[in-house]
Amino acid sequence: MTTYPTRTTIDLDGPWRFRFREGAPLPSVCPSRPGFDDILPVPAAFDATPRYLKKRGTALYGRSFRLREACPNALLRIGAAGLCARFWIDGREIGVAEMSYNAYEFDTGPLDAGEHTVLAATDNRLSHATPFFQPNYDFYGYGGLFRHVELCGPPARGPVLDRVQVRTADLGARRVALRILFRGPVPARVAADIAFDSEATPRRVLLAPRHGEASVELAVPGARPWTPDSPEIHSVRVRTGRDEIEETFGLRTFEAADGVFRLNGRRIVLRGYNRHESHPECGPATPYGVMLEDIHHLKALGCNFVRGAHYPQDPRFLDLCDRLGLLVWEEGLAWGDSARRLADPVFADGQVAQMRRMVRADVNHPSVVIWAFLNEFDSASDAGVALCRRLVDALHEEDPSRPVAFACNHGTSDRCVPLVDIAAFNTYPGWIGPDSEDGPEEPVAADVAALVAHFAKTRKPGAPIMVSEMGTCGLYGAREDAAAQWTEEFQARYVAECVRQAFSHPEVQGMSIWQLTDCPSFHRSGGCLRTKPLGQNLAGAYDAYRRAKLTASHGGPFLI
Repeated sequence: MTTYPTRTTIDLDGPWRFRFREGAPLPSVCPSRPGFDDILPVPAAFDATPRYLKKRGTALYGRSFRLREACPNALLRIGAAGLCARFWIDGREIGVAEMSYNAYEFDTGPLDAGEHTVLAATDNRLSHATPFFQPNYDFYGYGGLFRHVELCGPPARGPVLDRVQVRTADLGARRVALRILFRGPVPARVAADIAFDSEATPRRVLLAPRHGEASVELAVPGARPWTPDSPEIHSVRVRTGRDEIEETFGLRTFEAADGVFRLNGRRIVLRGYNRHESHPECGPATPYGVMLEDIHHLKALGCNFVRGAHYPQDPRFLDLCDRLGLLVWEEGLAWGDSARRLADPVFADGQVAQMRRMVRADVNHPSVVIWAFLNEFDSASDAGVALCRRLVDALHEEDPSRPVAFACNHGTSDRCVPLVDIAAFNTYPGWIGPDSEDGPEEPVAADVAALVAHFAKTRKPGAPIMVSEMGTCGLYGAREDAAAQWTEEFQARYVAECVRQAFSHPEVQGMSIWQLTDCPSFHRSGGCLRTKPLGQNLAGAYDAYRRAKLTASHGGPFLI
């Protein structure tokens, strides 16, 4: 969590004026004539509300705020907007958010004392709004401003602090490396006062910034390592002139080497579920209570791990994982992208930019242990190999302390797993693909064995193998002792067999079951439409309202 104690910050959450134009394109918006006729809350997905449920088009939002003093510049911070959005301050366009589920910040330019207006236009039309969300993506693409929005003022004067990235330099000595990032011009020498946790007397450090950043390594007094069983959170405060920033972090190391995962030098096996940020009544704008409920369910199911699918997770959820001790796979927005799309320079450059944004936003979360990208992309293609190399390089450059992965569904035709630090695969034998006369569970053993044997040969030397997706659907309340397809008995039996077969191979060091809760997907169009009853992906251990299915009973498949 990042805060700026000396700056004026205006919380822009709450009621906004609103207007929806069904089918209208984003460029058609006229900020001088918004024509508001409704009020909607922020954060919220407008197409999760009753009046605009599942409608697609452009939504306009507006509200005012007041400044007591003039300021030379401020930052409008957008937690997430879907599927893409434009923003204006007092009629001046200040930025475009092209990628949903991503955080953006825009310079406002000079603002006088008094009242100002902010206008946002969000477009959730599939295929038309943005190249970064396609109709074949197997989860519902929501529209609106569905994460926190705020206006952050500048310091009174002096160097402007942007972020302080904290990495564990020496766990045994409790030392951290601080990467201090500045915005705008910065002197050749900057005096910084740095304090950890409740230290009353900060240390004075003379920084020598280059290219807008400076580094220093310091010991954290009285620090204790972060672990899932004891998730110790520390803080660091950095003050330069009249600006101050506070960051929370945890001391821990995580590596993928010698075919295993190690947390703080000790081997750990990852056991968890995939999770979408979703609820029937609020879409992706899930409240704290729902997030906490999900984490408590994961813990009760014997999990130490969650894979965020398939986009950067809400920072509030990551904060809770930090404090409750849950390891996280954090990945960028993408799903099943074809070779043609991967070769598109706009798409490829956008994915690289997304990786850098994601790391810079989430690097201080000790719970985040894996960076990932491009779920189920065409990893057998030349374009896939080229983009994979760029993304791996960008992630390692931004953060060399964490392993990089992607979830592969191309099996033995894959060419990209050797490029990453973890060999992770998605597979649905007997459920997606050819039927088996002996039932869906019968092909599981042979399928898993073949994939493990293949990736054991093709993986990067020392890379652990893990199952990033396996699972099947079950309708909540559908019960039959003979375990007919779509029943809870069928789902529980199939998932238990997947877990048994995965961990029967000593090479497999982790598994994330698909998935924790049911969630919306293709509504009335899109790929595999007939496999999505009620427009839902029904593979959850819990239904969308968090009611447990049979597979979640008795402690879940990891504890059977």
